[in-house]
Amino acid sequence: MALFVLRTAALTALLLLAASARPARALGRQPEVPLTSVTYSGTGCSWDNTNYVLSQDYRIVTILFGGLLVTTDGSLPDRRKTCQVSFELDVPDGWCSAVPKVTGRGFADVEAGSKIIYEFIYYLSGQPGTDSVRRIIKGPAKRIVEFRQHFSPIVRSQSNGAVILNVKIVATAEGSKATNIGDSDDDKFRLGLSFKWKSC
Repeated sequence: MALFVLRTAALTALLLLAASARPARALGRQPEVPLTSVTYSGTGCSWDNTNYVLSQDYRIVTILFGGLLVTTDGSLPDRRKTCQVSFELDVPDGWCSAVPKVTGRGFADVEAGSKIIYEFIYYLSGQPGTDSVRRIIKGPAKRIVEFRQHFSPIVRSQSNGAVILNVKIVATAEGSKATNIGDSDDDKFRLGLSFKWKSC
């Protein structure tokens, strides 16, 4: 009887060890995908005023834009700002990625007859397919602006290894009086990207 219990315990321990050694794909867990490099370019972002935060579970990247201010009070370049952020992702073998949801948060001060337009575009370098979203804040409005958009899953990595995700944001102020700034926490416009992973 003692020998049977000992063998059963040993077999259970081996099974637990084998299960813990399985890759994330076999267990259905989301993989941990690090960002190996990040670059910024455009009139609305730079290394001095833009940064990002990767969540602990590797599934949400939040970009903080400090230079994406647009206003009708300044010169023509002040009315339109752009920024492209490129993330290099180290995707593990056997996984595909997509960005199914984007969230944005900022503050808008817009008079009647004026508006602020946000445009977001994302794609993967060297792979077909793009997706985009457009949001218009019409005056009168003087408030925190938040929005969420679910993308169609057409942008997905087709190979393993390094994948470069490009996100472009364009902010435009139109009319007689329109200004956008960041939210009340740190005066930066926030853009969150939610990653979704699946075995492929």
